[in-house]
Amino acid sequence: MEKKIRRGSVPESRMEPPRPSSPPPAKGDSTRHSPLVEGCPKGGVVSRYLLFLLPVLLGIGAFHFGMREHQAVLKETYAAFTTFLEFCTDYLKTFFYGVWALLFVHALWKKDARRQRMCAHYLGMQLLLAFLLVHLLKNMFGMPRPGVEGILPAFFQGSGESVPEGYRGILWNALCIPQSRHQSFPSGHTTDILISTLPLALLFWRRWHIPVLCCGCAVAVVFSRLWLGNHHVVDTLAGVALGSVGGLWVVMCASRDVMRQKPDS
Repeated sequence: MEKKIRRGSVPESRMEPPRPSSPPPAKGDSTRHSPLVEGCPKGGVVSRYLLFLLPVLLGIGAFHFGMREHQAVLKETYAAFTTFLEFCTDYLKTFFYGVWALLFVHALWKKDARRQRMCAHYLGMQLLLAFLLVHLLKNMFGMPRPGVEGILPAFFQGSGESVPEGYRGILWNALCIPQSRHQSFPSGHTTDILISTLPLALLFWRRWHIPVLCCGCAVAVVFSRLWLGNHHVVDTLAGVALGSVGGLWVVMCASRDVMRQKPDS
């Protein structure tokens, strides 16, 4: 006899098989879906990066085409604005060091291996690009800062009166004299602030106040290097390029971790 089907019930042939449950979080990664690392969707990195970079380039362009020839006069005329930019160039880097340190401490506390790896990538980019590569390029090019005449030869090893003021050899300059008069190219501050702010802005893009704050701080530091007469425009552009490489590397590594640990749909 055929089994009677109750009214309102679904035949077994039409019932969908149960979906597999998502795998449990891996050991040491208890905050798998933590909002502290959102990741970037495929195709979203480029658009977010361009939106972040646009104000930075506009600030550089505004200085180059409208203020470069009158930089010294403007610096003295607008003393309050100059003081504000001096504060930005001196302390914003340190502020973001603290932000990344707090992220790392929180990751250790939560035993979140993913955020720990992200912070490790950030530290690696700071050491490799903002410190080693930037200082190596500074000594290789020996470009004078604005208002300083003469180009320091690459790996200058002169002695006596032929040694430019403030120069004691490539190793001493690279490690001990970051404000040398012949270490203009590229801008270390620009490289540093881009590596610090770009990953935070792109990874926390949905929280609109975070990318706005990061972008504003990046613009302030980059513009301050030009306004205060510490760098040429080409120095800041080179710093933007190096900082973008480091920042995007951190973003791609963090996003790859997020995509790997997403449950199967």
